[in-house]
Parts: sequence; structure tokens; C-alpha cells
Amino acid sequence: PIWVRMITSNLYVNQARVVFTYALESSSGKKQFLYLIDSVLEPLVPSTGKVEDFVDIKAGDLLTKSENYRIGDFSVKKFSERLEALGIGNFSELSNYGKFTFFLPIDSAFENLRLGTIDAEVVRAHMVPDTLMFTKPQKRRVESKPTLQYNSSRGSSNLRVMAKVFVKDNVPMVESQTVVGTKQHKRGTVDAKIVKANIPVQNGIVHLIDKPLVIMASSLWEHLCKEKTGLHNMRFREFAKYLQKSPELCKKIETTS
Repeated sequence: PIWVRMITSNLYVNQARVVFTYALESSSGKKQFLYLIDSVLEPLVPSTGKVEDFVDIKAGDLLTKSENYRIGDFSVKKFSERLEALGIGNFSELSNYGKFTFFLPIDSAFENLRLGTIDAEVVRAHMVPDTLMFTKPQKRRVESKPTLQYNSSRGSSNLRVMAKVFVKDNVPMVESQTVVGTKQHKRGTVDAKIVKANIPVQNGIVHLIDKPLVIMASSLWEHLCKEKTGLHNMRFREFAKYLQKSPELCKKIETTS
């Protein structure tokens, strides 16, 4: 699928900006338009010859049958297994039509993290409804959007998470912001790299990410030296602020963590 958006005065096709439009005419007199765009549109291509893998591909298909699609050297089998254990039917948004942004952690994200830390609330925090969060265009000030795990009608005791996509040092990133925490998931932010971006599906777009959202820091380096995480940890905020002024010391902490 192709998602066409008008942002300010620019026309975008998925993440690509239309830089020039040629008005043409066919031999039969019908109007035609040729659009020049600033980046390549990469479709989701099945790796099998099965007809059903070419038709009506949704995020749920990519998640549960990732081996059937060409997504580079990445796999999301572990995240898929966790959703199966939680009851994938509880996350109908994956297979429903709509305009969602889905963030799927790749398998390497769980090398040092138990799959059991991913609960239903965390899963919903990886889905943003009614918004297509492409990596382009990038605004100077990016606003966070409510994830599925943000709903005031559920009561103040439930987890509420927002998310935004931004670019840091030419690398696309996603940040989750837990604005209302629980005993299991504390308030704060988590940044993850988008390792494969802007995958178009029938119900929105998919980004593959290198770590789960919401799950807070577990190493000493992440608690103290990682800029956003350290400064959002209220217990060590002042100490983290001074420590981050000493990159060499932070480097030693990272290598020994």
C-alpha cells in the first residue's frame, strides 16, 4: 500500500517527499502524472511464491509469519511467541484495518531480557492508533502521540504510554514515555533504534526496533549515564547529571556493566 499525505505545502508518498510533478498525457488523451520523489519506496515483498502472502498483508501477518517476508536479517519470532502466550486474539488491532503505527522488537532485543517482562500493557504500548509515524519528514519539535496503552477511561491506576519518532545523529529512533506508571512499569522514557523503518502494510506502517519500549533500564550505565534515562530517574537525577559530564567515567561503567 501507498500512504499519501499532505504536510504543510509538501506532498509525501509514505516517507518520500514529492520534489517535482510532471503533468503528462497518454496517447488516448488521458491525464497522467509523473512524481519525482526524494527516497526509494521499499515494498514488503514475500519470500515465498504463495499467492496469499502477496495479498492484504497486515501487521499481524508480518508478526506471525515474518519468515515469509523479506525483512533483511531480522526476525520478530520471539515477540510473536510472547503475543501467542498472551493470546494474540487480544490484540485485534494487528489484523484489523486502520491507520496504525506498529513497533516490533527484533529477536536480539531479548538476549538479555526475559520475554515474561512483556505483558499485555507493554504490547499495547507498541501500537499507536490513528497515526502514521513515518521517519520523514522530521519536525524540529516532535510531539508524542498516545499509544493504545493510553486511555483516561481506564482509570488512573493503569499504565499510560505515549510515543514519538525522531532522528538522532541520522539514526531513526522511537521514544516511549510512560506518563503514568505502575508497580511493574515505572514512569520514564525508553529510546530504541529503528533498525528497519517504514514497512507499509494494509493497516498502517511497521518499524522494527532494537529493544522493547516501556521496559526501563536494567544496567548501571543505563541508570546513570544514558542521557534521557538517567535524568528521568528522580532518585539519581543530580548524581546522573554530574556523572554525564565525565564521558570517560561513563565509558568505564559501560564496559564493566
